[in-house]
Amino acid sequence: MLNKTIPVGVDGSSATITSYVFAPTEDAYALKPLPAVVVVPGGGYDHVSPREGEPVALRLLAMGYQAFVLNYSVAPAVYPLALQELARAVDTVRSHATEFCVDPNRITVMGFSAGGHLVGLLGALWDQPWL
Repeated sequence: MLNKTIPVGVDGSSATITSYVFAPTEDAYALKPLPAVVVVPGGGYDHVSPREGEPVALRLLAMGYQAFVLNYSVAPAVYPLALQELARAVDTVRSHATEFCVDPNRITVMGFSAGGHLVGLLGALWDQPWL
């Protein structure tokens, strides 16, 4: 398993995604690209819940998905910063698809509570120029 933390901050924010992915090695068989899920934990926009991050990512990994957990900006940060970080996270997974053995056409997002709100906003606003 490749576990790596990647910055996805916007305008100097410290947002990151942590990867939970199977990665082929020189000694292993070639792994075909897998679908990916960006997990967005909840926390009421004042914290990021750890119980909705790594445990979910590990379960998704066991189910055959490459998983990434977003650690996004919370209060005192304000809208739309966390949404922009989520958009950058998806873009980062897509742009590093080969490195993470991800099928760039099979990336989805899932969120809990406040994270679900961000996922819904991304679904509604993904094509806005500012995002």
